[in-house]
Amino acid sequence: MQICPLGRRLWEKVTFRCRKEGRVLGDINNTLRNWPQKPYQCNILNILWQIVPGILMWNIWKEWNRQIFKDQAIQMEQVWKIMHNKIQETLSTKCWSQEDFPSTPQE
Repeated sequence: MQICPLGRRLWEKVTFRCRKEGRVLGDINNTLRNWPQKPYQCNILNILWQIVPGILMWNIWKEWNRQIFKDQAIQMEQVWKIMHNKIQETLSTKCWSQEDFPSTPQE
């Protein structure tokens, strides 16, 4: 299944924000199949990296349905803000230990 234009822009934005450019690989199956499991030394960033695809796809799906069934659309930046809030909420519910915080200077 090909990634829609909104989805492609959101994937590109999230990979850029996570400093992992070039992760959109044509279709969703290739993109997810090649999604690195632990690209960071920092455990918190790895957890973030693992929840991003699900949150991203869920919000693209909700926006797609809003456009089809309600004949409404919101801007990509609004979808991004919703996703960002969901990611923050998800991360804030996790109990962190001291071992979760080591990271490289770039992270």
